[in-house]
Amino acid sequence: MITECQRIGKPILLSMGGPSSTSNFTSATQATEFASTLWSLFGADLTNTTTLPIRPFGPDVILDGFDIDSENEMPDHYATFASALREKFSENPTPSTKQFYLSGSPHCPLPDKSLPLDAMLQFDWVWPRFYNAMQCNLNSEAFLDSLSAWSKQLGTNGPRLFPGIAVSNLSASGNVPGSELEGYIAKINLTDVGNFGGLMLWDGSFALARDEEGEDFLGYAKRALVNLVSGWSEGLGIF
Repeated sequence: MITECQRIGKPILLSMGGPSSTSNFTSATQATEFASTLWSLFGADLTNTTTLPIRPFGPDVILDGFDIDSENEMPDHYATFASALREKFSENPTPSTKQFYLSGSPHCPLPDKSLPLDAMLQFDWVWPRFYNAMQCNLNSEAFLDSLSAWSKQLGTNGPRLFPGIAVSNLSASGNVPGSELEGYIAKINLTDVGNFGGLMLWDGSFALARDEEGEDFLGYAKRALVNLVSGWSEGLGIF
């Protein structure tokens, strides 16, 4: 399944962390070593004879990168971790056409307490979660100001910005029906958010569920983006 998705151009990233995770780095050395371990188990290092036999997806599957979902308010050494992974990417022995990516999923309130800015600036994509946070939820009055603040913090030459949208009622707050999504997305001023990359949907399985109108959330999201970027030169996407 992984290689089939990659074959049609869909990058597959391993996401680490989550709301119940208590893992953290106690030193820069530990962060660097963990980056090496990940690269050997999931990345393009196929020379490590210790990890090669135990690669979870087999020796022939090379993932496209890593997503950091740190939520435990233990931000130390993530910049070192990201830098170490970047170094591994540059040492990539696979064909030069293959790219590797880093992404992160912070909460929308600034500053994020778990994922530091110096780490995020090394990412390719950042998708702040505009849900489960009353002060900056998608359907709050502060959404646009928060999105603009995120854009300015990441910079036009930094990571692409993908607002995270809750698809189902699994979120405590901030989720909206798919039929109402375009009304919120249409308010985004792309001139003010020049690094806007698209939308992140949490999560993908619920995005395919059809509503009473017979349409899924993914369809609503695509239409919202198409209408938003009419006449805009940058390509956008959905994760």
